[in-house]
Amino acid sequence: MTTSVKRKKVTVTMEQKLQALFRIDAEIENFCAKMVSADSLGNRHTLRKPNNEALDEALYIWFCQQREQGVPLSGVTLQAIAIKFNEKLKGDSTFAASVGWLSRWKNRHGIRELGVSGDILSGDNVASEDFKTKFEKFISDEDLMPCQIFNADKTGLNFKMLPKKTLASKLDSVAKGHKEKKERVTLLPCSNASGDLKFPLLVIGKSAKPRAFKNVNMSALPAQYTSQKSAWMNGNIFKNWFFETFVPTTKTFLKQKKLPEKAVLFIDNAPCHPSENELRDGEIYVKFLPPNVTSLIQPMDQGVIETTKRLYRKKLIMFLLEQQEANPLVNFMDLLKKVTIKTVLYLVAEAWEGVKPETLQKSWKKLWPNIPQENYRRDETTSNEDTDFIQVFQELEGCAEVEANDISEWINGDNDVGHQVLSDDEIVNACIENIEIEVDSSEDEDDGTDQSTGPTHGEAAAMLEQLMTYFEKQSETSSAELLTLRRLRHRTAKLRQSSLKQKNITEFFKS
Repeated sequence: MTTSVKRKKVTVTMEQKLQALFRIDAEIENFCAKMVSADSLGNRHTLRKPNNEALDEALYIWFCQQREQGVPLSGVTLQAIAIKFNEKLKGDSTFAASVGWLSRWKNRHGIRELGVSGDILSGDNVASEDFKTKFEKFISDEDLMPCQIFNADKTGLNFKMLPKKTLASKLDSVAKGHKEKKERVTLLPCSNASGDLKFPLLVIGKSAKPRAFKNVNMSALPAQYTSQKSAWMNGNIFKNWFFETFVPTTKTFLKQKKLPEKAVLFIDNAPCHPSENELRDGEIYVKFLPPNVTSLIQPMDQGVIETTKRLYRKKLIMFLLEQQEANPLVNFMDLLKKVTIKTVLYLVAEAWEGVKPETLQKSWKKLWPNIPQENYRRDETTSNEDTDFIQVFQELEGCAEVEANDISEWINGDNDVGHQVLSDDEIVNACIENIEIEVDSSEDEDDGTDQSTGPTHGEAAAMLEQLMTYFEKQSETSSAELLTLRRLRHRTAKLRQSSLKQKNITEFFKS
């Protein structure tokens, strides 16, 4: 007769229980953050991953790229592409991309529909004209003012990309093994139709903990930063931005205007966006633009994104020129390494700040021809300014022979609409890397930035004192700028006094 052994009751402390809950919560949150569409969350009951995670992601990247370009897709096409990627990934030779597999793949990514017919694509202009009529009726029926109508659109920024033709060939000759930089982030610019509310840019990078942000107060940065392992927009990120940034900021703005809490955000119907019914807070809600009309009538695509990128590229070159002047012996490739994600945040925020209200207002004219007129002024980015900039660019070490046409094309180019366009082989390599290394939960590689905690309060106060002395002697300095420096110096002095008091108290109890 076998006697059963009574299990010993194991008890854990409340702290251990909390730690276990935190671990489970973090695991669920991390899993959900990787879901590209929030639509799929309502159908998920477990954290189970697909059998071939790299294949699953490769097909989705390919799908997004095709949809962004308005390419007609069908289930049969996706099945064929899935088989092709499976071969490239050296997957199971019996894999057939069945209808059932495709259905599960669509559910995982919250893809509502695949049908994009050729008739719809050829009818872009007809669809946009039809929507413009419906849009004006909607605005009239809802009694909305331009300041209550918003648009946001994602766009990719290859933040280290330089003129490809002449500069790339020169770098190839001087740097053996040089490869074009493909480091990118996704930006989300958003503003209203009156141009008087422009949200801070949302910047999506690959790393959750970039080394460049170590010891940095993230809330003080001029742009918002979040991460996704491929630096792409997904449903979870957009939903968080909508409820945590768009809604409260809009409510505050409307209250200041003495207007009711009523506003509409128009966005494209991209697969990475949650459904309309998930994006609503009272009378502040989202409406989708029709498919395949965004390039024709979406406001952010009517010069706003292009202007932001043009200004960013100019500021990038000015930054590199400043670095060259400070480090004349450093070669060009090493200068480029100094462009960290923190640098990008500052440069792109300055570029976004440089987009004028009249540019934002005019961007609505194609969608809303009868928009109430503001005092439009000509947004002048003259050819003379570009000519001057080309000369500045050619002052960079190794760039004297870069052709003016190449630089001009680079300044004004805008060929990344939110998803990095990768070849099939690049998609496969990117997915293998993402599966092997969880980029979104690790820190960036050492980028040469100073990892120290920075100057002490006393050192910072002394620096500000020097800055005060310097700017007081400059004829261009305004009284407002001097007062800002004075306030910063005063704040630093208070922080120093506070830290000294705390240090004395600590030493007292130690003695």
